Amino acid sequence: MRSLRFYVFGTYVLEKGTRMETISKELSIFIEKIQFEDLPKEVVEISRRSILDTLGCALGGSREPSVQRLEQFILTTEEGKGTSTIIGSPYQASLLGSILLNASRADTLEYSDVNKIGGGHPGSMVVPTALGVGEYLRSSGKDLLLSIALGYEAHRVAIPLYPHAFRNGIHLVMFGGTFGSMATAGKLMGLTKEQLKNAFGICAVVPVAPFEPCRIGGDVKDLYTGWAARTGVFSCLLTQKGFTGTETIFEGELGLYRALGAQKNSLTALEGLGNEWIIRSTCVKPHASCRFTHSSADAALNLSQKYELAPHDIEHIEITTDTIPFQLNRGNHPLTPIDARFSIPYVVAVCIIKKRPILPEDFSLEMLENSDIHKLAEKVEVKLDKSLDALYLEPPIGKGHRTSIMKIRLFNGREFETRVDFPKGDPLNPVSMEEVIQKFRYLSNPAIGKFNTEKVIEIILNLEKCQNCEEFIRLLSPSNKE
Repeated sequence: MRSLRFYVFGTYVLEKGTRMETISKELSIFIEKIQFEDLPKEVVEISRRSILDTLGCALGGSREPSVQRLEQFILTTEEGKGTSTIIGSPYQASLLGSILLNASRADTLEYSDVNKIGGGHPGSMVVPTALGVGEYLRSSGKDLLLSIALGYEAHRVAIPLYPHAFRNGIHLVMFGGTFGSMATAGKLMGLTKEQLKNAFGICAVVPVAPFEPCRIGGDVKDLYTGWAARTGVFSCLLTQKGFTGTETIFEGELGLYRALGAQKNSLTALEGLGNEWIIRSTCVKPHASCRFTHSSADAALNLSQKYELAPHDIEHIEITTDTIPFQLNRGNHPLTPIDARFSIPYVVAVCIIKKRPILPEDFSLEMLENSDIHKLAEKVEVKLDKSLDALYLEPPIGKGHRTSIMKIRLFNGREFETRVDFPKGDPLNPVSMEEVIQKFRYLSNPAIGKFNTEKVIEIILNLEKCQNCEEFIRLLSPSNKE
């Protein structure tokens, strides 16, 4: 066995040649023991930021047609009977029903955060789980912040699969999110290490999702995060009743890593545990589109603002990028909001015309039929340079570039070029807390009103003082709007 270094509360626990416990057992021991006071200050602040950012996304997403259809279905089933808050809705549902709905709406706008280590959108599953279970148990603000940090940390189980499985069409949003939600719920519920270990083994049987809906479309794409979060919580509830899981579910001879073609040693999932917190690798989205369009969006903004480019003066736009953005790109003439959110030409055209970041309103039917956007998008050519894949390697191997090389040629012969490796929101090009607050206000005000919005901001900024999160979570329903 090669020498690995990972830490549990800063204690070196593995040397070359020693016997290794299973991944699920090591993570369960860690989750059970750690307390709020053990969290680095930076981790607490990022957890706080994650709550605001994710809540805004869920409130904004609550008006999307796909999640409205999902809500109507839930409200007519047993899962629609309960007292748990549905974010942005006047109705309530069961614990599991509300978590499914809240996590689904948190990602539907393609505005939720992204993690550079394990892929996916952790906040859209971890935060709704923390708020749903926290409301149910009347947990404290400190409990919420701790459980959220641990939910992100559990996403490290995706590291052995990333980015190889990602490029092969496995969307790790559900893989990491299922275990993240399970860890979040398990900590809030006070599960023992044995119960947590079983919960890992239970929820591991349903976390695989293909990228095809992101490429082709369909409402099912908006169900990914909801289903993952619900599964994580369901697994915790089941293990409380004595139901057992398989301890070697990750690294076993017929476990998940072999089944999904992991190319990294399974133990890389534990490197840095308790020291190199996964939440630190979180990217916040300033654009309401797929993260793989953001480098191109930033490049377009940089050039259009710097040189005051007029769309009618542009003859051609060439964009060179790596494999995943190239694979996911929907082309020049998207027909639906999902198409447009994954279309590099559409996103670039909107940025040049509007000279601002992409907003949810840019995917209205009116915008999708805008002839000026279509004309400019038709001038965009997206090229693949596989050599850029080497820059995409994630920490600790690489910095996790998201590269877009843009060249714009005008009809008068002038040419402009720029390169973006770390789009805005990346930990190496971060957003400020004030920018996150402004994003939250933009998304929250139409859903729950200005008073509730400002009250929620105030509470989250001082969440350590909150002894019972139930009251502030109730503010997320328009039925409690003042």
